[in-house]
Amino acid sequence: MRAAVVVAVVAGACWTGPDPAVAPQPPQPPRPIELKVTMERTPCFGSCPTYKVEINGDGTVRVHTGTSSRLARVSRARVRQLEHRIEEAHFFELDESGHVPAQMQCVQNGATTTCTMHSISLCSDTSHAIITVKRGTRTHTVDDAHCSDDSWLTGLEDEIDAVAGTSAFQM
Repeated sequence: MRAAVVVAVVAGACWTGPDPAVAPQPPQPPRPIELKVTMERTPCFGSCPTYKVEINGDGTVRVHTGTSSRLARVSRARVRQLEHRIEEAHFFELDESGHVPAQMQCVQNGATTTCTMHSISLCSDTSHAIITVKRGTRTHTVDDAHCSDDSWLTGLEDEIDAVAGTSAFQM
């Protein structure tokens, strides 16, 4: 019994606390979301609301109209949802008009070959939604003139409006 007490005392005297290399570290704050989304709705010939929205990865939201501005904050989860929606839309793969780039189509007429690589849409009296996404070092802008039925792009615009809360803001 005496030997057990001596061993316990000796072992206890040698203990210097937890190994600093294994000591629990304080929780690190989550990495910032490297994202900035802006959307500007332009005027039309009628009465279309005009405003500009800016959503940052830290959750800061700014809405600017011609006469006023609003500053708000959304959750990190809400910013992640928007980021996911941008990925689903393959935003960085779209052309400047918001379309999936067309494959090159070539027509041969005698000795002449003519190739077309893009499509052009023209329309009038529509409000444009100009969306710019900056993610890390990449920046891409799409100008949606609402000339075609690209529901996935309109869905992204609706998501940006929902995150920014533009329906609750007098425009």
